[in-house]
Amino acid sequence: LANDELDEEGHQLLRNRLDLEMGIRNGLERGEFVAWFQPEFDLRDGSVVGLEALMRWRRPGFGTVPAAGFIDIAEEIGAATNLSRIALEQSIELASELGAKAKLPKIRINIAPSQLHGDGLETQLLATAARHGLRPEVLCLEVTERSVMVDVKQATTLLSRIRAHGIEVALDDFGTGYSSLALLRRLPIDTLKIDRSFVEGLVVDSADREIVRTIVNLANALDLDVVAEGVEEAEQVAILRDIGCSSAQGWLWSPAVEANAVGPLLDQSVAV
Repeated sequence: LANDELDEEGHQLLRNRLDLEMGIRNGLERGEFVAWFQPEFDLRDGSVVGLEALMRWRRPGFGTVPAAGFIDIAEEIGAATNLSRIALEQSIELASELGAKAKLPKIRINIAPSQLHGDGLETQLLATAARHGLRPEVLCLEVTERSVMVDVKQATTLLSRIRAHGIEVALDDFGTGYSSLALLRRLPIDTLKIDRSFVEGLVVDSADREIVRTIVNLANALDLDVVAEGVEEAEQVAILRDIGCSSAQGWLWSPAVEANAVGPLLDQSVAV
């Protein structure tokens, strides 16, 4: 009986996996994936200085599914590149619309590893921006340490070309990968994003505080901006400001919101 139960559990997991894969493929064809945007705030004056595009899946029968519910499977089946393209198109479209009404914050777009090590990203970026009449320097691409390390030389070459057009590059989830400090000096990046796993423990864990302090000092030494992710408590903000972190994002101020809710956010500042 125990073995039968285990077999049934395994079969159910497989069915769920196949259903998710098929749902992602069908969802891409049906336009079910959309970009939402989480604001990034300056820790000096509370103004919005960035908007990170985060994918959401309007999956029939499941409501709006955050990226954590599908992104790993999407990468495994080769669909992450299509999601990144959707994020890019919708982000640039939003920025073009907002640019006529307000000073634009930096638009941050996560790039799939397959895009970073494939062909066409540079051309797509420039063509999409030109089609919407958007200056490329409004954009910032976010890449992870792990994706860069797949092929450092190729990634460095591509990112250097992209930065030559004025597009910034951020190294996302910093501290969770395995890039060396020597390599970090050579990477063509403008910003380090501190992973939320370190921010979570800022108040109660002295080790996490020292890690964040070290990352901020490192960023300052390399003349890089630094952004803390996953801020949920006012105490975390106080520590980040004391350490010298320049900006942050998190549910303390705002979750990711739909594109039509972004405009009002740009006209306000938060208490920091």
